[in-house]
Amino acid sequence: MSGRRRRFSAEFEVEAAHRVIDTGCSITEVASELTLDKNALGFWVRAERARMEAWMRNRVGAINGC
Repeated sequence: MSGRRRRFSAEFEVEAAHRVIDTGCSITEVASELTLDKNALGFWVRAERARMEAWMRNRVGAINGC
């Protein structure tokens, strides 16, 4: 790579993260398929898993009346 930082939309980052989360493929595999840095994809996966967990916590709390 030329050393220039590539920019991705939030939608692309979430979709790339879900390729790991939903398929069970490794971060390394998906990063290679999408020609991404595995560290960047790993960050997106962790962020998306945290977002999903927070959403579930809020949803369960709302259902339980908490």
